[in-house]
Amino acid sequence: MIFNPITALYYTACLSRPRMVGTEEEQKVTNEIKELLEYFGYQVEEHHFTFANAINSFVSILLIVNMILIVLALVFKDSAWIIGILMLGLFLSFNHILNAAEHGSIVPRTGELSAWSKICMRLGKQYTTMNLVAKTLRVSETLRVSAKTLRVSRPHIYLVAHYDSKSQIMPILIRISLFAFVIGGGLTFSVISLISLPLISFFSTISFISLPSILQSIISILGIILLFASFPLVFLDVGNKSPGAIDNASGVGTVLHLAECIALREDLREKIDVTILIPSAEEMGLMGAAAYVKHHLETLKQEKEIFILNFDSVGVDGRLCYVDANNKHKPSRLLSLIKQTCGELKIRSNHFALVGALMDHIPFAQAGFDAISLTTSGKASWWIHTQNDSVEHLHPKGFSEAGNVAMRVVEKIVSK
Repeated sequence: MIFNPITALYYTACLSRPRMVGTEEEQKVTNEIKELLEYFGYQVEEHHFTFANAINSFVSILLIVNMILIVLALVFKDSAWIIGILMLGLFLSFNHILNAAEHGSIVPRTGELSAWSKICMRLGKQYTTMNLVAKTLRVSETLRVSAKTLRVSRPHIYLVAHYDSKSQIMPILIRISLFAFVIGGGLTFSVISLISLPLISFFSTISFISLPSILQSIISILGIILLFASFPLVFLDVGNKSPGAIDNASGVGTVLHLAECIALREDLREKIDVTILIPSAEEMGLMGAAAYVKHHLETLKQEKEIFILNFDSVGVDGRLCYVDANNKHKPSRLLSLIKQTCGELKIRSNHFALVGALMDHIPFAQAGFDAISLTTSGKASWWIHTQNDSVEHLHPKGFSEAGNVAMRVVEKIVSK
């Protein structure tokens, strides 16, 4: 069966309605996805998990601390270098703090919370939701006898797309751009503050150079701009008004049709294990994917060759982009196959590296697995997380490129 972008668009349209975590509509959409996968012949399991959205609280706390340090640097100019050290430490530990918050915000299966998890639970509202996990049935039931051997010898690919949605007043691209500016500008501000005292002391001895006043002016202007940029990020709203057609019903629609195509391909099902993972709570800090990795880490590590291909916001008219783990010391075979396939299909693709853009491949990549996300960047992407993220902005081109690349990659994996 050939991937049909119109079919993927149809599945997307059926799911496109507000479905924020914890709402009744989220449960209805979950049931619809499950029924469709079962219709295709998959065995579907519900993996329930409980988490707290503490990451949002930690982001706000870190931004507030950063704003306080900026104010202190502007007020106590003679001590700006000390504050620069503190700010630099804050930014360098930013990702580590958020990763720890992500891990601590997921309730373990044993139900026993560590001291850190208890802190995370107090800082965020708790939710209980589920991931859907669907697996293909092998053609020959006699293979079940040697299932354990096959599990470790056959390649295994996860096709992933989150199904939850959310809305915000500030469009996602503006929000991500602000985060990028705050992080980049904050690092610049901290470095300038750190070296300000020795530079000012040195150039103060040279009467014909006015660097001290220029440097202090730069610090003041940059600090004020950073304060204004940080303020709206501290109070980001989260609502349930977006239909979420692009983000991420389009990803789910693509994966559903890929699942349908693979179910009809006996040649693929005999040579590769395929798992369809439809996580929830991506919009609350990748909680669904993080929970899956945390709860199934040992099983994942037993796989001889495993690939995770995530789809996020692919259904627009734009350029296909890939988001990798950015690990230069461990080349990604999956990324190589994607690039090779794009070249063969004459599909223009770009590396997508926008600071602050979170996607469900990240928890897998952090655990050491070969994980990539595919997304499409176009004009309609501006409507993500708004009420205008509706079916009218979907386009077959995005579905066609992402879906056909994925099918070709699966074929390449089994034909090695």
